Amino acid sequence: MTALLLDPDDQTPGSSLARNPSISDLDNEVSKERNRLVGSGEMAVGHLCYAALEHASEAITHTDQKICAVFAWLGTPGKVGESCRMAGGIMKDIMGWMMSNPIKTFLMFAGLGGTVYKGKTISAFMKDKGQFFIDWSTSESTSRTQRFMGFCALMTVRLFVSTLVPPTSPAFGIIITKATPENDKWTAMPFFLAAATVAGVMPYLLDKVFQICTGEDFRYTKFMKWFAESWPLTCWTPPIMMKVFQGIGGGKLGSSTAVIVAHAAPFMGAQTTNLQRYFLPHPLDTIISQPFGMTEDLLSMAMAEALSNAVLASQSLSCIMLTFNLAQFLIFSGRKDLEAFLCFLINALAAFFFANLVSRYELRVAFYLVGVQLFTQMFVVPFITHLVGLKNQGNEAAQQQESRIKELTERCTEREGKIKELENKNKELGKKNKELEDKNKALEPKPKPKPWK
Repeated sequence: MTALLLDPDDQTPGSSLARNPSISDLDNEVSKERNRLVGSGEMAVGHLCYAALEHASEAITHTDQKICAVFAWLGTPGKVGESCRMAGGIMKDIMGWMMSNPIKTFLMFAGLGGTVYKGKTISAFMKDKGQFFIDWSTSESTSRTQRFMGFCALMTVRLFVSTLVPPTSPAFGIIITKATPENDKWTAMPFFLAAATVAGVMPYLLDKVFQICTGEDFRYTKFMKWFAESWPLTCWTPPIMMKVFQGIGGGKLGSSTAVIVAHAAPFMGAQTTNLQRYFLPHPLDTIISQPFGMTEDLLSMAMAEALSNAVLASQSLSCIMLTFNLAQFLIFSGRKDLEAFLCFLINALAAFFFANLVSRYELRVAFYLVGVQLFTQMFVVPFITHLVGLKNQGNEAAQQQESRIKELTERCTEREGKIKELENKNKELGKKNKELEDKNKALEPKPKPKPWK
């Protein structure tokens, strides 16, 4: 949400969004950038995803250093006050939007409050309607391929249901978890992400179907943008995306950042997928950005799996940690971050230890052990590798200092030798000069004696 912290008046003068524009001006800028991306066929979100993965890998591998950096930032004079001013600016923008849209604000709070108040009823309703799907998916006659196709259909339904009622989004993750047999629980998250990616292509396909029928592209996307702006439970989504686009300064970076922020925000993934092509028209951008909209769903799935199968939760946690450690070493540091590789090795040992330990206890105790594993792999292991790294750095620094002193000593000895050599040469030159002076004196004509008068 960093883009929301930017003041429009602080943008660079060269940007077309340097001043506070109207909604129509922002919409025109987004449309221009979309048309430019369509004409060039560019992807926009790939480099942002790469940067996000790099940041996540570094943060998970070097958690202790990130924590120290946060405390150092908090200790910097003026930083806290600046953050408070930025937060105040965000609240001012939110209050301004609420004051200018009182009916939407009332309906939004009423709708969200109603979904929270009737949360158990909605959950029971979805569980009852999804029970047939769960029974079909967990039956022995259903193959993995058929189950995956069913997940794709379920995630496509999610696009429309969770756009109408955004808080229902995590329920689909729970349904997929329950619809996975016990011996195939490890496939729940991979199938979930893959099915969400397939469902993310649906808006592009619907746009192309309407284009064949009407001759105009983006018909479905524009309708979903209008619906999201009008529907009380999603009316905040397009304004937030426009605000991010404006805060970044527009262009390809503004469009991609707006989509990523909207996907990462709670209960905004489904409607963002439906209107995403309004900002990023390339279908691969929709596919790549899908995992960012699955945050609350993945968390709900992880909690459900941990509560039902602690061993699988331990193994999943270790897999995530080891993947980020290895990515930091091999990809993002170019095999130069040896602390990341050491962290990978220690976390691998910790993974085997906790997997064996968790399997020996009942579910309640095993669940707490998974929490201890998370703390160990995310905080203790990076701290240990950092200490080892500091020790190695200290040894290397001492060796470098010794070699430097030795090099300086050799240079001093060499210079002393050169000075002595120059002194000897000066002595020889002094002797030669004296000999030449004596010869010159001997060659000088002696004065004739004056005659006597």
